[in-house]
Amino acid sequence: MIAAFEFNSNQPRFYSKYFKSELAGYYDVTLAQAAGSSASAPIYFDPNSYRNALGLKETLVDGGIICNNPALYAYLLAKYLKGHKEIRVVSLGTGKDIEKIEKSMKS
Repeated sequence: MIAAFEFNSNQPRFYSKYFKSELAGYYDVTLAQAAGSSASAPIYFDPNSYRNALGLKETLVDGGIICNNPALYAYLLAKYLKGHKEIRVVSLGTGKDIEKIEKSMKS
């Protein structure tokens, strides 16, 4: 799942197979369009604009505007929309070791 935020309509865009099959007009985009939209952090990058399959102009910005933890939304999607009962989430950290950070703050 890739998260973005549609600026003009103030609506989230969660790009996934589920939404592509349910609302193809809004969610039938290339991986490059979805990733580019999700990475368009305001102030640093210009919004990603394109016309969707319905002919509407979409102006998308970084999904972090509304979704700082996409794993939570992926979990909710699997549980409530897909009806899965047992769900495992694998979260790969990209940050630093918290113990090392705490030790350096104490010294």
